[in-house]
Amino acid sequence: WDSVMDVLKGESVFIAHCEEGDKMIWNPSVESSPHVLIGPEGDFHVSEIHDVLRLGGVPISLGAARLRTETAGLLVVSKYYL
Repeated sequence: WDSVMDVLKGESVFIAHCEEGDKMIWNPSVESSPHVLIGPEGDFHVSEIHDVLRLGGVPISLGAARLRTETAGLLVVSKYYL
């Protein structure tokens, strides 16, 4: 995890997670080369979410339904290329 955080420093990072709070609806037209983090089954640990937010990451929502990891990744990619 620390290696991932090092690579993402200074990058455009978005994190899709299931915790409550304010989230931007995923809109890939905002960024040309976004890094979108999709959590594992069971979601990110709260400390991991905080790590990403400390980097300046933006919490995003992929919609009202809770998606499986594989489906969430496909949704992000498909919206990026539409």
